[in-house]
Amino acid sequence: MKPFSVSHPAFRPLWVRVLMVGVCLGWAVVEFLYSSPLWAAIFGVAGLYLLWGFFVAYDPEEYKRPPKE
Repeated sequence: MKPFSVSHPAFRPLWVRVLMVGVCLGWAVVEFLYSSPLWAAIFGVAGLYLLWGFFVAYDPEEYKRPPKE
């Protein structure tokens, strides 16, 4: 399993993927509004990574494969 894998079976439902992206990007906005640019950048990058992994590079077959032993 890769270290920052977005193909975990817990992320199979669409609402979970949307929620994760929304929470990360929303928290980035909150941190930016409270003048904490470092944390805003960290959560913004995490949200953009999840957005890319969940919706751009999404492969439905990744969520159906059994975990490698």
